[in-house]
Amino acid sequence: MTRLGRSCTGARAWDQTMATKLGWILTAVILFAGGARGQAAESCVPYDRRYEEAPLMQVKASIADGEVHFQRKAEVCPPGPESCPVRQKAYLVPGDVVFAGSELRGFRCAYYGTARGDIAAGFLPADVLEPAQDDGKLDSAFLSGTWTMLGQNPITFSAVGEREVQAKGKAIWRGRPSVVHSGSFSARAELQGDSVDFRDSTGGGNCEVKIRRRGPYLIASDNSRCGGMNVRFQGIYVKRIK
Repeated sequence: MTRLGRSCTGARAWDQTMATKLGWILTAVILFAGGARGQAAESCVPYDRRYEEAPLMQVKASIADGEVHFQRKAEVCPPGPESCPVRQKAYLVPGDVVFAGSELRGFRCAYYGTARGDIAAGFLPADVLEPAQDDGKLDSAFLSGTWTMLGQNPITFSAVGEREVQAKGKAIWRGRPSVVHSGSFSARAELQGDSVDFRDSTGGGNCEVKIRRRGPYLIASDNSRCGGMNVRFQGIYVKRIK
């Protein structure tokens, strides 16, 4: 069994190569016929942007054995720890928070943020999940540190005074053959409520990045003016734990 590494966001280590992630993204586009809020899909892989607005749910405190494993398919496992071919080694514990898709045969596809700033995905039994708190104000203590989307395109936040934070982001997009586009931003903003807008006009640019809190996660979006073609700061961001 693989115990996903704990963090202050409840994250677990989940090691993936960039090639695997790109393959998952293409698979998600093809196989996600439904969506996080619509008809449930038969496949559960990152990354589908609709999960950015999916309900937040957490693992119940009352689960058996104190842990629940991800599964590759929405299938009921027979009794016995060694008799379920769709069960993954990685598991969650009570209180872990996920983005949960629509129910499918008693299961939900779930996205979970790991300690490496990545996203682990798999089916979880629907009856082990319950609604999680989906609010919380942004403050420097919560933001401070480095956050990543699928382990990439980091944004680092640091406190500047009592109400302001400094954000510095770097992003790349890799094409073929050997095409690499990059982008970055650096800006300060005052924290108010559960979202904050950063604007970087240095060098004649007009990059805008919006950060919104959802439970232990951040949702990032931009105005497509923060770098070269296809370079974006967008998606579910997870705090990376050293």
